[in-house]
Amino acid sequence: MKKLTYISDLDLILACRVYLYKSFYLLFSKALDTDDISFLTSNEFKKTFEIAENIYNNIDYYNFVINLANNFGNSQFKNRLQKEYTELMIGPHKLVAPPWESVYRKKENVIFTEYTLQVRSEYQKYNLLPKEYPHVSDDHIMFELNYMLYLAGLLCEDEKDVNVIGDSLLFLENHLLQWINLYANQLNESESIYIKQIAWHLSSFLIADKKFLQQYFS
Repeated sequence: MKKLTYISDLDLILACRVYLYKSFYLLFSKALDTDDISFLTSNEFKKTFEIAENIYNNIDYYNFVINLANNFGNSQFKNRLQKEYTELMIGPHKLVAPPWESVYRKKENVIFTEYTLQVRSEYQKYNLLPKEYPHVSDDHIMFELNYMLYLAGLLCEDEKDVNVIGDSLLFLENHLLQWINLYANQLNESESIYIKQIAWHLSSFLIADKKFLQQYFS
């Protein structure tokens, strides 16, 4: 395990990973509510960026999220965010950028494919299944982020767990990083004021997180 260059306490960085994955999970799992805003504006979340900036270099993400939070009290702005989440993540009309991995990995642009089964197999290693199973495909972005959040929590408890480290890297390499840019590009076709931007911030974070795991656990 390599020594951290800028941060001496690995435990702090691992805790920051949990906060970062949780933030992305919250943003993609449902329309923002007051509980989410409380988390995103908490001192603990702010400290995440102060501690881990040299690892993730994502202060722009924090500034973007804080801007959302600061405007959340405006009912018109809040309604626009909720409407956007419904239109881009739920429907009822055709989704501009479907939030399932399979859509971007198969030429047919369909869901419930072998990629669905692959991610389900990864979840089952840890006895995990989505709450909405089997009504929502397992390779939805919120489920994949929730899985990485779970693994981040396990690694925070035991930084020497080679299985968790390996599974985290493999899931990033074989799944999330295989389609997040395609998804974000597709969101460029929308009039999004936050989900598109969050997707690009997520892409940058995932790339940095893979590098972090490779560098400090190789």
